[in-house]
Amino acid sequence: MLFRSEPEVYYPLKVYTCHNCFLVQVDEYKKSDAIFNSDYVYYSSFSKSWLEHAKNYTELMIDKFSFNNNSQVIEIASNDGYLLQYFKEKGIPVLGIEPAPNTAKVAIGKGIDSLIDFFGVRLATELVEKGKQADLLLGNNVLAHVPDIIDFVKGMKIILKPTGVISMEFPHLMQLVDNKEFDTVYHEHFSYLSFYTVKTIFESQGLELFDVDELPTHGGSLRIYAKHKADSTKIISSNVGTLLKKEEDKGMLTLCYYDSIQDQAFQIKIELLSFLIEQKKNGKKVAAYGAAAKGNTLLNYCGIKNDLIEYVVDASPYKQNKFLPASHIPVVNEDHLKKNKPDYVIILPWNLREELTRQLSYIGDWGGKFVIAIPELHEILPNPLLNPGKKQGNLIFNILELEGAFTIDVVPFVDDRGFFARMFCEQEFEQNKLVKYFVQANHSGTHGKGVIRGMHFQHFPFGEAKLVKCIQGAVFDVIVDVRAGSPTFLQWFGTDLTAENKRMMYVPVGFAHGFQTLTDYTEITYMVSNFYNKESEGGIRYNDEAVKISWPLPVSLVSDKDLKIPLIDSNFKGVRLNTPSLI
Repeated sequence: MLFRSEPEVYYPLKVYTCHNCFLVQVDEYKKSDAIFNSDYVYYSSFSKSWLEHAKNYTELMIDKFSFNNNSQVIEIASNDGYLLQYFKEKGIPVLGIEPAPNTAKVAIGKGIDSLIDFFGVRLATELVEKGKQADLLLGNNVLAHVPDIIDFVKGMKIILKPTGVISMEFPHLMQLVDNKEFDTVYHEHFSYLSFYTVKTIFESQGLELFDVDELPTHGGSLRIYAKHKADSTKIISSNVGTLLKKEEDKGMLTLCYYDSIQDQAFQIKIELLSFLIEQKKNGKKVAAYGAAAKGNTLLNYCGIKNDLIEYVVDASPYKQNKFLPASHIPVVNEDHLKKNKPDYVIILPWNLREELTRQLSYIGDWGGKFVIAIPELHEILPNPLLNPGKKQGNLIFNILELEGAFTIDVVPFVDDRGFFARMFCEQEFEQNKLVKYFVQANHSGTHGKGVIRGMHFQHFPFGEAKLVKCIQGAVFDVIVDVRAGSPTFLQWFGTDLTAENKRMMYVPVGFAHGFQTLTDYTEITYMVSNFYNKESEGGIRYNDEAVKISWPLPVSLVSDKDLKIPLIDSNFKGVRLNTPSLI
């Protein structure tokens, strides 16, 4: 690693909102040509999930618009050829436009025709004069990166064929605000876009949006489809009006909608600093993963240095052996993580949570845990079944700090047909002193992300143990100890249960249970050890300050019944158990 004695330059990071079109922008303190230069170190191909996204996008566009070897695909901000390579494999002519020389050279090395230049009216005009126009003009996560968005959109109109299609993906401002994603604000992103604002900008340049998809990428993105206004070959989808109304109903066409961002960011700052200071006091080692731009915003806003986070791991060799700006946290390769064995790994690019927790699942071998700071700080237990060193066919019982509670991981048998996994074994449950007889199996489906069900339990003598599993989608599953006299009374634990990780939660007798959905549709199955009894129903309200559960997403829906659960007061002493045993 190189140490330099030159003064370190800092830039203000302030966000402004237009009172008329509600375009949200940062001031151009750092010029775009000073960002996207030969020192630019973001290479898209280092993310497996992003490559998969690019491949699926290619197949969708070909299927949707019948592009073939007579079509011309042009990508703006083509990076290292991560996406165009898939069109090229299909025999479709491609052209990449990329301002950063180092990433463009990687694409050229893949045989992808690439121009090293910034896109706008000037370049579009030059290309048209040379006979280059696009049947498909695409740009994934570039629209937010351009300081002069009007010149950029005007250039797109020039280079688009009369019946061509524009496809742009960008983070949705609504998701940024609702999910507290303030760390996606940084100097590389000049604009933060709603669908209403983009529609207004495109229409001002003679382009019309005819469809839109809402995507989960980057914490919630939009994929817009645009055409020339004069192009009558494409029908305007109902998705356009639906999303415009959704944004209006959210209040995005009022300035007060944007007032909450600063307070949300401050709360996240307090939570993260409190966590890091507590771990430092306890002698725990904390590392981070992902030297991402959003991570720099988070760390520098919170004032975190390398005395609280020892190092950050990144897969890109172009980032390794450098330091994060201002925080001076060293960037290292993954081998360092394996040797150092930290107690906690903070996932800075939280949008890649599934990919990274799968990749780094081995930290569970030494008791390590993952931490996500946004939208609220919470811990994630590594999933042992994703560790290839584990023997197939086992049930792995993970003992929790709340006595009697377990997460249970399944290591499936896998072959060319798929997989086979054991969900329950009477002998193994008995060996771990868990309830081994269940009298009922239940199955629930939930529409919508951010929905909360719970927190529920049953009083003596109908106390019940549960075995909970997610079979579609994903949930943040939570248990609260409500056992009278328990040393962990009213303490809670939460973990992600997903259809992919196959993890189960064992909820002992005397615990309240509930979950929040993390995907647009979720299905849960759970076995219970006692029959339902209406007179024995009990519960804890999801937002009770006596428990302070940190739910990972903004709450979108709670049933009227669960909202009416009384708050805990001094009269609540807990529940009796059916037997003297804590399980």
